[in-house]
Amino acid sequence: MAPQAPVTKLRAVQRRAVLKSFGSASFAASAAFLTPNPAIARSMQGQFNNDLAKAGIVGDVSSSAVQSAVKDITILVGGLGSIKKSLQTPGNENADVGAVVKKNFKANEIRARLNVINNIFDEETQIGTDRTIRIIVQDLNELNAVTSPGKSGERSARRLDELVKKITKLENELSLFLSYVS
Repeated sequence: MAPQAPVTKLRAVQRRAVLKSFGSASFAASAAFLTPNPAIARSMQGQFNNDLAKAGIVGDVSSSAVQSAVKDITILVGGLGSIKKSLQTPGNENADVGAVVKKNFKANEIRARLNVINNIFDEETQIGTDRTIRIIVQDLNELNAVTSPGKSGERSARRLDELVKKITKLENELSLFLSYVS
C-alpha cells in the first residue's frame, strides 16, 4: 500500500467545497422532484372522483339483498352517531365503547354488505366505490385501535377528540357510500 500524501489545508478546503456543493445540488434536485405538479395531481384525481351525477346503476336496487344491505349500513351509521353522542355527553367521556365497536362493526361483515351494494354499479362507478370501501375498512381498523380508554381507564381530551374524529370520518364515508343508492 502506497503511503498517502498528507492532507493539506488546501485539499481539505477543496474537499469540503465539493461535498457542500454536491449536498446543495442534491437537495435542490430532491426538492424539485418532491414538489407536486398540479397537472399530474389533477390527472390522477380523475379516476377516483366520486361524482354522484355520473353514478351508473345497472343492477336492481330494489332487490331484497341490496335493500337489506342498505338497511344494515344505515343502522350502522345511526349507531356511530349514538356512540359519538354518548362520548360527547359530559361525564361519559370514558365509556368503554370498544366492546360495542368490536361486536357491531366487524370489518369483514361490513365489507360483505358494501360489496352487495357495490355489485349494482357499473364499472366506472365501481372504481370510486371500491376506493371508498377500502377507506371504510381502513377507518374501521383505525377506530378499533383507538376505542380503549387507556391504561389508567380514563380517556384524555386528546384521545377522546381522536376517537370522535375517527367515528365522524367513518360515519361520513358510510354516508357517502349510501348516497350512491339513495
